[in-house]
Amino acid sequence: MNRSSAPQPVTQHSEGIEATQDCAQKNCLEYLSDSEKRSVSACARRVRTKDHYKGPIRQNECKFLPSSGRGPGPVALVSARGSGNTWTRGLLEKATGICTGFISCDTAMRAHGYVGENVKSGKVLVVKTHSVVPKWQGEKNSHAKPDDARYTSAVLILRNPAESAIAEWNRRSAEKVLGKHNFSIARERHTYTIPKEFFEGKGWDSFLHKYMRDWSTRLHQWVINQDNHPVHILHYEDLKQDTVGEIAKTLHFLNVSYDSDILRSKLSVDYSEFQRPHDSEDFEHYSLEQKEFLRSVLLEAKEAAERASKANLLQLDKYICLLSSTFTLTQTK
Repeated sequence: MNRSSAPQPVTQHSEGIEATQDCAQKNCLEYLSDSEKRSVSACARRVRTKDHYKGPIRQNECKFLPSSGRGPGPVALVSARGSGNTWTRGLLEKATGICTGFISCDTAMRAHGYVGENVKSGKVLVVKTHSVVPKWQGEKNSHAKPDDARYTSAVLILRNPAESAIAEWNRRSAEKVLGKHNFSIARERHTYTIPKEFFEGKGWDSFLHKYMRDWSTRLHQWVINQDNHPVHILHYEDLKQDTVGEIAKTLHFLNVSYDSDILRSKLSVDYSEFQRPHDSEDFEHYSLEQKEFLRSVLLEAKEAAERASKANLLQLDKYICLLSSTFTLTQTK
């Protein structure tokens, strides 16, 4: 493991230049450009003006990086929705003391302490995104806007899509039940478990088909069909099983030095603020046709990964086996 004797987090970019975390302002706001400072202020202001939130706007104890901090450019923290991106951001911030960013302003996240909303440069450790098509530095992209983040590398969080689709449908449906801009229950929107009737009818089926199309395209675009940019695969299931070990691997990829004992201590406190509890409802979320559809998408992605010699990296077999087992058991009942 990468070890550092320094008591404070230290970040190194690809050229090995260390960016210390000493600064005068809270969160090291002086490291941000004028436009980034305006974006950060605008996001906090939007919590009050657009969403009419009256409670305290929390401030995580993280710090932005100086210009040389992330080297040539930002690193994407990309995933399908419902795959634990917010949880991973929290773990990374806690582990390093460095702020993470987001491609826009999620006011619920900003109200609950994520000061890096609206920051998408190398001043943050990673930039959260759910983009299906990556925008790489030095490559043309017809979908890119002038102010879009241009990434040099990525951490891709991969979760069993049969689970992440349910998690995202829970979140979206919870907005209808609880209200989209009620910050007294903003956290609950991420942890709320919806009843059985939300998984019946055309709404869930239509969502699932679009979700899986995007899931497959994202996997192809970010990993399977490109070799020019480094991508670290962080499996959600492994992160749950060995949080410290998987965060350590991610920090190694990000070229962030750390002390193993300090890292273990920082992550010993449970971070489950935006984790949805395990669904304890005793009902089947998927029809047989939907399970067969999920299986076909997974098989197609596995075959493409094998052709690209990336099957070991993605480990899709375990998701297919789980789905196939469930499919067979349900089919024979």
